[in-house]
Amino acid sequence: LVYLAAVLGGIMGISMGFFVGSFRIKEGLKMSVVMAVSMTCCFFSGLMSNTMKGTVAEHCPIFNEINPAAVISDSFYCLNLYEDYRRFTVKIISMAIYTVLFTLGGYVLTRRRKYASL
Repeated sequence: LVYLAAVLGGIMGISMGFFVGSFRIKEGLKMSVVMAVSMTCCFFSGLMSNTMKGTVAEHCPIFNEINPAAVISDSFYCLNLYEDYRRFTVKIISMAIYTVLFTLGGYVLTRRRKYASL
């Protein structure tokens, strides 16, 4: 199950990169957007400061449920701490939904491009 969470988390990250990469902005700005979003998500999920996740859960608990970095880290947390797999299953389903949404968003944004050579 650890491999499932790792692979699905990686696929979710790639689909997020595809989604941001489909924006019609300069390449340097795309890389800046991806770095800013991913580092902000990692910070609020508690990967940079051990007290941040508890603070976010106290003041805005829904944010940890929609934060992609928190979903990935929580999936590993659920495997290590809980006896049942119910919470882990919810996290895996959330990652799959994020993957589908990011991929569909990327396809929608890249679908209507016109190329000069065609």
